[in-house]
Amino acid sequence: MNAATAHSEENPPPVDCHQRDGRVHLDGGWPHIYSSSRALDRLCNIGGEPLRASTGPHLDETAFTHMLDAAPPDLAHISMLIENLAAADHDLSLRLLEHSARRIASLLSADPVRRWNDLFGLMFHVLGYGAISFGDRANLLKKCRPAARALIRELDRDKVAHTLTGPQDQWGQMNFDVFISLVEKTDPTTFTAIADRIDFARLEKSLAVPEGRPTRTGLYLCLQLSDQKPDHVHAILDRLEPSLTELDSFIAFIAPDVAARALRRGLPLDLQLDHHHWGWATAVVARLAEHDPDLGREVVQANRDGMIEGLTNNTTSPFDNLSKWVELCDHLDSALIDTLIAELPEGAVSKWDRAIKRPQRYGHWRRDQIAPLVLRASRAGGHVQSEALQLLRRFPTLARETAAP
Repeated sequence: MNAATAHSEENPPPVDCHQRDGRVHLDGGWPHIYSSSRALDRLCNIGGEPLRASTGPHLDETAFTHMLDAAPPDLAHISMLIENLAAADHDLSLRLLEHSARRIASLLSADPVRRWNDLFGLMFHVLGYGAISFGDRANLLKKCRPAARALIRELDRDKVAHTLTGPQDQWGQMNFDVFISLVEKTDPTTFTAIADRIDFARLEKSLAVPEGRPTRTGLYLCLQLSDQKPDHVHAILDRLEPSLTELDSFIAFIAPDVAARALRRGLPLDLQLDHHHWGWATAVVARLAEHDPDLGREVVQANRDGMIEGLTNNTTSPFDNLSKWVELCDHLDSALIDTLIAELPEGAVSKWDRAIKRPQRYGHWRRDQIAPLVLRASRAGGHVQSEALQLLRRFPTLARETAAP
């Protein structure tokens, strides 16, 4: 939060507004935009749908368009106005974003890394996280695509390309991976044009700092560029490998042959299964196994402790894509999963009930992901078997929903 924002929250100036023709007109302009639009956002979120529905018709789109065209103070103010209006009229906020796309893109292109966070709230609340990650919210994504594309297509491609070559010292602090993803997923044509302008020699120098540990956002950029410029990206990673002091899963996915050299000289590959990255881990190990099946098997076995931790601590969205991971493990080492389940600590299997009983409306359906492991745990013996049998008694349909492998 900048100083101007903090001042407005603590001592908001009065809003000079009155009604003409049944509409509310904000004659105060930009000096009052934070207090006015923030109040609108709060009222609509707290008041619920009836208040939002009654407020929308009284917003003067022409007045807001004029404000956005009349040399606003900075990017953060534009973002704040459009973001807060979304609470009352999401369609209006999308139209205003599309209308101001050229101005926003110009301000952002001047310093994409440091200015990106000025837009993060707008991207999240106006375009929706689905528009950034291309997740499950296809209905929202379709609605938001025109505004997102309008913004991305107005970016200065030369300036963005120059930024992407680094340095990358602040990328992690600025959520810059989301910017890269937004450009690539919203308009691949623009991303291709940017990729064609990248100075890969300069990018390589940036990735070499800090020595031995390329920034994760820099490697994420390499992942996105690998489809456009596979030879350039592979050559960079190939030259960086001897200096690596740790191996990132992005490298293993992009260049399994390069990762194989690092693994054979003793670098570990943590797949972060304790954080439930089952789907990404599956994709990474599948790439490694395609290059060298024995190496893929070794990586799976080396991540045994992470698997146990992931299956034990499962309080938040734990089992997405777990079935894909189990299938891959069974293919590489048929005994691994059953042996590992038998070693789970006391109480671990009992806690699977959270994913089994959680109503689908509260998140992704994960019952189908964990049910097969309940059946396998019921054959394990000891406390693991007892806990699994108790779950089968509590949820008798589990055995009918899926057959044990």
